[in-house]
Amino acid sequence: MRDAEDTARLDWMIEPHVWVQWTTRNDSIRQCQIYDQEETVKYSIRSGENRYFNTPREAIDAARKGNNSAFDGNQTSRRRWIQQWRR
Repeated sequence: MRDAEDTARLDWMIEPHVWVQWTTRNDSIRQCQIYDQEETVKYSIRSGENRYFNTPREAIDAARKGNNSAFDGNQTSRRRWIQQWRR
């Protein structure tokens, strides 16, 4: 079951071109977030602006569940969100 879930996570990451960004917090804790780069070269955090995760799986699942629900992996929705964000 875990292999299927991991495959779904990786498939989800491919379409919108997101990645796992690791950060060292408080000089000792390594945690991660899911980032996306928009067409304007502006980065956004898809897993929640002030949320950090201990594993990439946790971060990906948070992003997939819709902490930034305007993104659903569909490029049309993504473009629409970017246009609204720019206003």
